[in-house]
Amino acid sequence: MRSWSLARRLLVAQWALLTLITSFAVIGSFLQTRDAAFRSESASSLAVAQLAADDPRVAAAYRSADPGAQLQPISARIMTQTGSAFATFLDREGTRLTYHRPGYEGTHYSGTITEALAGRGFTETSSTATAGLSVRAVVPVFDEGRVVGALTVGTEVGAVSVLAASGVPLTLGIAACLALVMGFLSWWAARYLRRVTAGLGPEALARHFAVADAALLSVDEGIVISDAHGRIVFHNRAADALLHLPSAEDEPDTPSGLDPQRLGLPEPIAELIASGRRAEDEAHSVGRRVVVLRQQPLRRRVGWARSERGADTAAGAGAVLTVHDHTAVQSLAGELASTRSLTSALRAQNHDHANRLHTLLGLLEIDRAEDAHAMLRQSVRRDGTTQSAAVEGDVVLTALARAKSAEAAERGVELQTALRLGEGTALPPAEAVAIFGNLLDNAIDAAEGAPDADSRWVRLEAGIESSEAQQETGPPKGAASPAGPGAGSRWLVATVADGGTGFSADDAERIFAAGFSTKAAGPGGRGQGLAIVAHAVGRLGGTISAAADSGTVFTVEVPLPSKEEA
Repeated sequence: MRSWSLARRLLVAQWALLTLITSFAVIGSFLQTRDAAFRSESASSLAVAQLAADDPRVAAAYRSADPGAQLQPISARIMTQTGSAFATFLDREGTRLTYHRPGYEGTHYSGTITEALAGRGFTETSSTATAGLSVRAVVPVFDEGRVVGALTVGTEVGAVSVLAASGVPLTLGIAACLALVMGFLSWWAARYLRRVTAGLGPEALARHFAVADAALLSVDEGIVISDAHGRIVFHNRAADALLHLPSAEDEPDTPSGLDPQRLGLPEPIAELIASGRRAEDEAHSVGRRVVVLRQQPLRRRVGWARSERGADTAAGAGAVLTVHDHTAVQSLAGELASTRSLTSALRAQNHDHANRLHTLLGLLEIDRAEDAHAMLRQSVRRDGTTQSAAVEGDVVLTALARAKSAEAAERGVELQTALRLGEGTALPPAEAVAIFGNLLDNAIDAAEGAPDADSRWVRLEAGIESSEAQQETGPPKGAASPAGPGAGSRWLVATVADGGTGFSADDAERIFAAGFSTKAAGPGGRGQGLAIVAHAVGRLGGTISAAADSGTVFTVEVPLPSKEEA
């Protein structure tokens, strides 16, 4: 039975139940009909026997010299006219005077006639006599008030006749019809169950479910399974943590699944789940995390029979969404890109400085000190560090600004910096490089592509504002102060502007989304730099905004620790 399908088990169980009910119904109907037949035959036999015993010819025959010869015709006439199985006259000793079969006259009656000899008629159901199972009436025969014998009249009650008169045939017919209906319904249910259970039995389904559930809950990647209507029917613990979904204990009891539009998911992710479309490595932001989503539509088998395990499949059964936490990888990629950019800029600056030193050495050797001095002044103006901070102010930002100035100059872009960071920002170097390195890279790219030479400029301004200055305007909108006793006493306020073409109003809301870019995709992809900047600023508890004004202006506001903590 373990190899039986669920439909076959249900059919066998239904047939067994129907057989049991039918057996009880048949037995009950047979017994009820038999009892009714016995009562009817008993009353009829008693009436016939009393009527025959009261015939004066019977009493006269008992007074004759040969009562048996006189009573035999009367006995035969009673059986013929009433349809009785037998009508037997007895003397007071119980000896048969007549019988419906030859050769039994003069034999002793096996039943009891005591009550009849006492003057009372009675009925009984007996199988002791030669007539077999029968309903008989025994009445006394009177002659001048004295009991001279007894008359027994009876009818054989056969099981076949009782069965025919009962409702057993009808009951069996109804049961047979029900069995056929159950068989048809079970056949239809079997087809349906094979379609929805892949032809597996309950034990196989339970085993498959246990293995699949354990596997999906144990993987490190987030798994979200949606049905054909775009509703979430399964999500593991990793998906709960990455997408902020309600856990299995907290989610409402919704057999039809969860609507992704009502779970507070970012609109692009909710749209992706609801649509069920195919997605390959799409980057999205969820809070301060960067997640990479990959969605594969499920495929449904056309044939589910066991011989059709390799049958063709058709789409439309839902989709499986895998979620990968890409925050750490994204940060490392941003830091690597910034470090590579810084290294390239430093190499270019080193090469340029070597050429300048060789030129200065040649001018000094030919006693052209004035020309050497003019060349040095021109080089300083070319660096564009009009108010560059001292090295002890903020080493990372100062070095990054100088390196980017050399890179911008080689690309025909004028980079101007104004760093008022004498107190030091105490920003983590990786975060500072990720923020300002990516902003400067984007600005230089945009300025390099400007249509006219006057627009090929980039400006970096950064300064530290104290809490007294912030009290007048309030903290930046949406900013969160870092934890600590002196948190929020200082703010780093920086702007990166360029003279490029800027972005459109439609792109303003998507400019910080991972994977979005207004530039053509390069070999390494586009749309990650500003997403890295936004997440780095968010990790520091600050805000970033963008505005298009004769180019593009990015404003970064980050709370800094107090001087003592720095």
